[in-house]
Amino acid sequence: MYDAAELQLLNEMGYPRGVPGFTSPPASAGHKSLKFKPIISYLGALRRGNVFLYLPRHLRDRIYVLILSEPELEVVEMPDVRTITNPAICEVSDFFYDEAMPVLVRNTTFSITSDCAVYSLMVLLSEFPKTQGFERVASLELTTLDLFERGEFPSNATALLRRCPSVKRVTLIIHLDELVFTYVRGCREVDMDVMARKFDLKTLATLENLEVLILSLKSFMALQKRIASMEHDRVLDEQMTGTTYGVESFWGLKEWIEMQFLDHMRLVDVHCPKLHELFPYGLPADTTEKDDEPIAEVEDED
Repeated sequence: MYDAAELQLLNEMGYPRGVPGFTSPPASAGHKSLKFKPIISYLGALRRGNVFLYLPRHLRDRIYVLILSEPELEVVEMPDVRTITNPAICEVSDFFYDEAMPVLVRNTTFSITSDCAVYSLMVLLSEFPKTQGFERVASLELTTLDLFERGEFPSNATALLRRCPSVKRVTLIIHLDELVFTYVRGCREVDMDVMARKFDLKTLATLENLEVLILSLKSFMALQKRIASMEHDRVLDEQMTGTTYGVESFWGLKEWIEMQFLDHMRLVDVHCPKLHELFPYGLPADTTEKDDEPIAEVEDED
């Protein structure tokens, strides 16, 4: 069979139905027809104006990967309403769009920030034949748990993940205020009963090809101060009870997710923030005021 570039070449040479000089035998013939591919020299391709199109497809794909490996294309944030801007190589022609876009989808992490962004990504992936666009997605980044919020119908995140069977890596960026905490034996941990009722997080365990799940905290001005205070409380609780959950286990969310995968007989790497990443210079001292601390008296110089 001929690929698109070869068929285009044959059309340019004036042989729209096959290789010149060879005709296919009738269907009643008792033997299979021979398949011939034209041998194109570099000089011949150069004369036709586009050497690239006469390279084998696997070499063209390797070139696409190199061109599309720019840092700004590693993570692509999907817009809510504005038009999606494609890389320059995808705008050269329909041929380059059809070949380069699948490579881009396969090697890019799509960042989803809202329900409208989910819709924008679905529109983009629907431009591919059948379900090929969804099947090529390998990495997704979801920046809020609201995308998993339960309702009368499946959440938008659930609908997207179900249509992307080849996803191998998912990143959840969670705001600290989205977590519901409770105290078990005096220790702080995420209340997974409440969280599971509010968010459809169990859908993650249904992704058959998922290999890595990353739990990350959304940055805001007081994040380090709040994490430092929670870690100091955890250390005190650990001295009293022996075992506690902290930021490095996402206050129990990591263990709960791992159990969901085990229920499906699967092991997935679940990564959480590390203290040395949040506090490269060490955990700051606890500066919270204590009620029993004496207040220094200031003498009136007069």
